[in-house]
Amino acid sequence: MSHSRPSALPARRVLVVEDEALTRGLVVEMLTEAGFEVCACSTAAEAVRAVKDFDPDALVTDIDLGSGPSGLDLVVNLAKSAPHVAILVMSNYPILRQHPVRTSQRLVYLDKRNVDSSSKVLQALESALREERDDSNATHEAEEALSHLSRPQLEALKMMAEGLSNTEIAERRGISKRAAESLVQRTVAALGINPDRKVNPRVMAVRMYYRSAGIPD
Repeated sequence: MSHSRPSALPARRVLVVEDEALTRGLVVEMLTEAGFEVCACSTAAEAVRAVKDFDPDALVTDIDLGSGPSGLDLVVNLAKSAPHVAILVMSNYPILRQHPVRTSQRLVYLDKRNVDSSSKVLQALESALREERDDSNATHEAEEALSHLSRPQLEALKMMAEGLSNTEIAERRGISKRAAESLVQRTVAALGINPDRKVNPRVMAVRMYYRSAGIPD
């Protein structure tokens, strides 16, 4: 299935900022095949210069860009110099919504560890590019719910979103399975999810995780 836009429409421009050459190349190839015009940089400083000449519609960046300014520094810079640019942050760092950085731009966060297909990246990018978000209320509510989680609860939610079982969560955190089960239950309760509802509480929790990151479920 092709993700390309009709040839009559101009290709949307995406600036990719990633310090790992292999990852950068894969993202560039994926976006190019999907019909985007792509410019790639390895540092935030290089990206700032590229914005002036390339005039991108969207930015795809990691948070950790090695030595020098980070992806968050780049996001803050663009909020002032190019507020029209939509932003997709792809990183292994915790949920960006937990970081104090705030911009008026359309910003979506995607955890690299949850990326199992190109379609997920393209979907997140389209969400960032969209002028108006139909799920804005749901996203705000999910953000609010996640803001009340403790760090262990947030980590447990991230692992649930990765598809880990209670046993696997226990192994990763170095705790007993019973303790992991209790942590998951407390996390679900902290999100305000009623365990008696017909929909699986664990599934509902993961949906809230994705909504908080701006990714439609």
